[in-house]
Amino acid sequence: MPKSIRRFIRANGSLLLSIGMIAIAVTGGWWGLVPFGRNVWTLYTNTQKLRTQVGVLENKYAVLSSLDQASLAQDGDELLRAIPAEKEVATLLSTLEQTTITSGLSLSHLTIVSPGSLATGAAERQTKEEKAIGAGIISSTISVEGPLPEVKQFLSTLQRIRRLLRVGDVQISVREGASARAQLTIDAFYQPLPTALGDITSKIVPFSAAQEDLLVQLRSFPVAYQTRRENGPAFFAPKQNPFTP
Repeated sequence: MPKSIRRFIRANGSLLLSIGMIAIAVTGGWWGLVPFGRNVWTLYTNTQKLRTQVGVLENKYAVLSSLDQASLAQDGDELLRAIPAEKEVATLLSTLEQTTITSGLSLSHLTIVSPGSLATGAAERQTKEEKAIGAGIISSTISVEGPLPEVKQFLSTLQRIRRLLRVGDVQISVREGASARAQLTIDAFYQPLPTALGDITSKIVPFSAAQEDLLVQLRSFPVAYQTRRENGPAFFAPKQNPFTP
C-alpha cells in the first residue's frame, strides 16, 4: 500500500470508521425497509379488495332483502314449467297430446327426432345452436288431423302454453270435406340449474320491468299437463334458514 494512503488512513481513521458504520447502517435499514414497504402495500391492496367485496355483499343483501321469498319460489316454479331443468320428455309428450285433444284434433303421429336426446349425457354435447341460446333443445315431429279452423287454433295454442315451444317446419295438406292434416317440427327447451354459487364479486340486480312483464305473461299461459309434483312440494320450497341443507 502506498505511503500516502497509509498516512491518509492514519490521519482520518476515526472519520473513515464513522463513514463505514453509517454506510452499514443505511444499507441494513434499506434492506429492512424494502420488505416492510412490500408488506404495507400488500395489506393496503388486500384491504381495498375486502372493502369492495363487503360493498358487493351489502348490495346483494339489500337486493335479496327487498324480495319476497314466497314470490321467488312461485316465480321459480313457473319458470321451471316453461323451461324445465331436465329434459322432461314425458311432460313434453303430454303437453302435445293434451293440446291436440283440447283443440279438437286427432293425433296421428308423434316422434322424438333424435333418440340421443333422451340419453343422460346428451346435454354435455351441445350443438352450436344450443350453445348460442344457452339451453338444450329437444326436437319432435307431430302430425295432427281435423278441420282446418281447429288446425289453425292448434298452431296458435302452441305459442300460448306454459311449456315454451318453438314451431319450425309446418306442412298443411287440405283434404276433402274441409279436413286438413298438419305435420310440424316442434322444439322444446331445457336448462339445467347451476350447481355452484357465483363469485363473491358478481353483482345481482332486481328484476327489470321487461322481466316482470315476462313473468306476468307466463302466468297467463295455461299448463297443458299435470306434473308428478302436483300434490307434492314446490320446485323451490321456501326455507326459514337459507344455510341449512
